[in-house]
Amino acid sequence: MTALATGSNRRSRQRLKAMSTVVRTLGTWVLPWRLVVTPSPEPGSAPLVDWLEEQLGSRPLVGVKKTAPRANNKPVLVLLDADGGVLGYAKVGINPLTQRLVKAETKALGRIAARSIPGLRTPELLASGEWNGSHVLVQGALRPTGDQSWAPEELIPRFAAFAGSAGLATTPLRSSPYLERLRRRLRKHRAYVPGALGAELERVVTAAGDVPLTLGSWHGDWTPWNMGRDGDDLLLWDLERVKSGVPAGFDAVHYTLQSEIVRKGTPPLAAARSLLEQDVTLAASSLQASRRLLARLYLIEIGTRYCVDRQAEAGGALSDLGSWLLPALAGPLREEALHG
Repeated sequence: MTALATGSNRRSRQRLKAMSTVVRTLGTWVLPWRLVVTPSPEPGSAPLVDWLEEQLGSRPLVGVKKTAPRANNKPVLVLLDADGGVLGYAKVGINPLTQRLVKAETKALGRIAARSIPGLRTPELLASGEWNGSHVLVQGALRPTGDQSWAPEELIPRFAAFAGSAGLATTPLRSSPYLERLRRRLRKHRAYVPGALGAELERVVTAAGDVPLTLGSWHGDWTPWNMGRDGDDLLLWDLERVKSGVPAGFDAVHYTLQSEIVRKGTPPLAAARSLLEQDVTLAASSLQASRRLLARLYLIEIGTRYCVDRQAEAGGALSDLGSWLLPALAGPLREEALHG
């Protein structure tokens, strides 16, 4: 747990305390490097492995999945059988943000499964409930097999299928319910969101308010590392950001930007500018009348999320919007480019 204590601010200490409480009450852990930890639970506190055994019908061994610093970090437990096979994963909410995200993913797993999206599989919801004041989600393991590469022409119809899985609706940007919700979020969280984001949104509305905007669903964090392949099926996990009523194609733009920055090593500012200045290849699925408008709205959306989640306080990557996202948005805005 030492690596989680690098922040010195109050929020970091609170997260560490909450995560330490989880560790103290887990019972027996088998960590990825095979270290066995047997903490003593606090009086009156049942170990999480007891809760997991009750839900799953057998007592799993538990490994800890370590991730990079982010405001939405939470304990993600790898559940193993006696032979070391992966049974599934458990996520534990430890603060208001992660509690909300774990609950959101619990609901999303059921909703997405019910939509039966062709060519796409998501984890099975195995169990969910409250444990010691924390919401816990247990989901099955998806098992990628064979070649894990995806060609753009394979991804495009899957982005489109997910976007349309709960229906599509088209309305001018100026009168869209999405615009009103985004404005409300910016107002509600103005203490954390730079005014430049709201100003940019209004600049876009002035320039392209009459452009038709198609609204649908998005995964919210569709990246190469949140997906896998099993034959022709795309396996998709981490559904804690799923939303409907957002610009269709956001997933394609997010995938493109994150791939450029993380996989290809493109500097964030250059990647964001490229996103705004060029057609987004993976979004070229006729979901929107204007793909450049889509890209600009996406940057405002993702910048708002980073600020609302207070990623900068957690040391999250890309959390310094002033170093890349805001300069990219501040570039020239050609009205005609947003209309086609």
